[in-house]
Amino acid sequence: MILQKIRLYQFRCYPELEVVLHPKFNVFTGLNGQGKTSILEAIGLLSNLKSFRNAKNSELLSFETQESFIQGHLKANDLDFNLELKIWPNRKQATVN
Repeated sequence: MILQKIRLYQFRCYPELEVVLHPKFNVFTGLNGQGKTSILEAIGLLSNLKSFRNAKNSELLSFETQESFIQGHLKANDLDFNLELKIWPNRKQATVN
């Protein structure tokens, strides 16, 4: 399974972000506190619905927002599909396609 694109909306330090990923190798660089780990956390949330940082839902939202959204476009063999995760302070909702 290959993650081709990830889109974040009101997730941690990102008001909005879309990253198109290379199928073989990707590198995230930047200074401390710029959001590299937040991108990896969003990928982890799409794959197993919880943060590797053990963060509460409210900690995943951008400052003073009540909803966050993560969308991933994946390819597995000949199938393309979308995973979406909506996050509110007290719950999450995941959908496929």
